[in-house]
Parts: sequence; structure tokens; C-alpha cells
Amino acid sequence: MKEKVYIEGKVIEAYIADTFFKRLTGYMFRKRPHHEAILFKPCNSIHTFFMFFNIDVYLLDENMNVIKKIKT
Repeated sequence: MKEKVYIEGKVIEAYIADTFFKRLTGYMFRKRPHHEAILFKPCNSIHTFFMFFNIDVYLLDENMNVIKKIKT
């Protein structure tokens, strides 16, 4: 499932990771991203184990407003 998300002045299409398995795997074992963004629902932590590329992380509030960003 995908959802349109407005982040920093542009609309992106985010893959919704709303099951345990989708949240667990995310971008693991991929050589490059297969989605423009992944939106983890719910999420209280992330990991980058077994990832082969850098990511930027945007923390959103319940209204989809960016409250913090962690660059690469």
C-alpha cells in the first residue's frame, strides 16, 4: 500500500510498512532503495542492519508534520 506524503515542500509516494514483517525488513538486503520513502506505522525505533546504502530519516507527528530529521 502507498500513501502520498508532503515533506519539505514536495509530495512523495511512501510505501506503508504497517505490519511487523514490513517494518522488520524495510530496506534490508537491498542494493538500492525500491521505494522513494517508507512510512513505518507505528514506529518507536529504526535500525540500519544489513543495509547497503545511506538513508535520511524524518520523524513525523500524528499530523504528518516533520518534527526532526536525521541526514545520512
